[in-house]
Amino acid sequence: MKYPLKYPNMRAELVEYIDALVDNSSQKESQKKTGGSIYGDMDHVVHFLYDDTCLAENPSKALGWFIKNEEEIEAINKLIASFELVFEKYGTKSEDEAYLKTKEWNCVVENAKKFKDILDKNVDKTWIEIEKTLKHNLPARVACPVCGNGLRIYDQESPRSAVTRVMECSVCGASNAIKLPR
Repeated sequence: MKYPLKYPNMRAELVEYIDALVDNSSQKESQKKTGGSIYGDMDHVVHFLYDDTCLAENPSKALGWFIKNEEEIEAINKLIASFELVFEKYGTKSEDEAYLKTKEWNCVVENAKKFKDILDKNVDKTWIEIEKTLKHNLPARVACPVCGNGLRIYDQESPRSAVTRVMECSVCGASNAIKLPR
């Protein structure tokens, strides 16, 4: 089983920004509420991708730090390429509302959706690995597949013949459970 990435909080931040990009209706609603900006401000997303991390320049450098595999790197490259198309055509000084109205922005949203699917699939695979391990023993520490922090693991007795092993992350709120035979 793989253990936490070096910077799980950065991964959690990445996931949050990708979720925001995927939710196009939320973008438009937020843009109305904040008077022209999305996510409170699209600057946060752009700064994360372009300035605060190496994702726009070379996402391979983030492998093992807050990126899990080559599939995620490929998805990031496609997302960055779609941002680049928007910036090449409309510049980097436009209001968020202007970007949202372009057909090129739809490409950003579509690539964000594909990246989110990959992130979600990787989380699901990790839960499955954790479940396989926990069916046989209760290790001292298991990393949360979403944020990388430690999971709280405990058993709940059931009135029937099974025990439910619960896994919860107090940091990001992720949880899962498996039924264990008695």
